[in-house]
Amino acid sequence: MMDSLDFFRKNQSIIEEQLGHTFANPTLLEAAFLHKSYCNEQKRNDLEHNERLEFLGDAILNMIVSDFLYKRFPTGPEGQLSELRARLVETTTLSKHMEKLNLINFLIAGQGEKKNLRKESIQANLFEAILGAIYLDSGLMTARKFLFAHFEEDMVALLTAPSRNWKAILQDYVQRKLQSKPEYVLNHEEGPDHEKVFHITVLIEGEVAGKGQGPSKKEAEREAASVAIQKLGLLT
Repeated sequence: MMDSLDFFRKNQSIIEEQLGHTFANPTLLEAAFLHKSYCNEQKRNDLEHNERLEFLGDAILNMIVSDFLYKRFPTGPEGQLSELRARLVETTTLSKHMEKLNLINFLIAGQGEKKNLRKESIQANLFEAILGAIYLDSGLMTARKFLFAHFEEDMVALLTAPSRNWKAILQDYVQRKLQSKPEYVLNHEEGPDHEKVFHITVLIEGEVAGKGQGPSKKEAEREAASVAIQKLGLLT
């Protein structure tokens, strides 16, 4: 069985073609696809996994999307722009972008993690790492071009879709079906005060129904409820 790093290297040109970007520094693309589980499993301290690129890609994504929304809605208040941005950068959205690229199977992951490749968080993290790698390789304009070349239609569709109160939808369903209420639990928070990221789990009768993260508890709860609704098949 071919090692996942060898498999990636054998197919790197295919990956670049799918992304629509040929890397001047191919090691950046490899780093974007390198999951920490592989480094841990192989005890490869000489390799840098993709968490730093993910961190950078998250910031680049937020900047590109913020600029896009600021110009698209010239009179939109800050609250509206923040809500729209949350829609465009949430884990579920980025996971769908990664599915559209159809590159998750090239993730360089440890054997134990390979069964989780379809998890939204893993796909979203890979997407952010790829964006970070493209930014470092060729600059902000190329990163922006990549995002809009592949996903502009999807982004516009999300913006024009009616806003949904995911928490209210989930609560209504749980109350009707189970005569109880969803419970939102703060797992942990990370980052400095001005860049906090909150991680929330929503429980239904004590069982994990969905997880979310965001720059506020409210947005993290909203994403957790959205994930739970998708898992329950309530989207129409």
